[in-house]
Amino acid sequence: MLITQLFIGLGVFMSCESSVSLLKEAYSIWRSSFKQFLSIPKTTGTEVVYQMIGLDLIMKTRKIAKEKWEARKSQMECKNDKTWKVPQSHPLIGISNIFYQIIKLEARKCIACKRGGKTNILTQSHRDADHNIMIPGYQKLWTEKRDYFY
Repeated sequence: MLITQLFIGLGVFMSCESSVSLLKEAYSIWRSSFKQFLSIPKTTGTEVVYQMIGLDLIMKTRKIAKEKWEARKSQMECKNDKTWKVPQSHPLIGISNIFYQIIKLEARKCIACKRGGKTNILTQSHRDADHNIMIPGYQKLWTEKRDYFY
């Protein structure tokens, strides 16, 4: 909700847009501006970014709005008017700066391998296999947080 409010205008635009190419461009702008807003790398996974934005909430809101519009067009009363009250979702509450540092860590080049003449990205699998550093990846951390709270 905190971050979603910043991007809700684009969500409304996307619900009205029928052109696939413009929708793809709008989603791309949405993702990149969100990543830029949080100062996380461009290589951060799309699935995690959509969950951080709260895209499920927006999709649900669009679906309910469409149902209500169809009911208005046919001059009937909306069957389930209570569904319009969308539950407040705050996917980024309780996320510390350490989480964003881990995201940034996984986008950097490995300094230890760079000294040895190799160029590797410091992903979770690289840290585990080559350096025996057991820091969970951001996807795993996000999934655990989401499953615990939601």
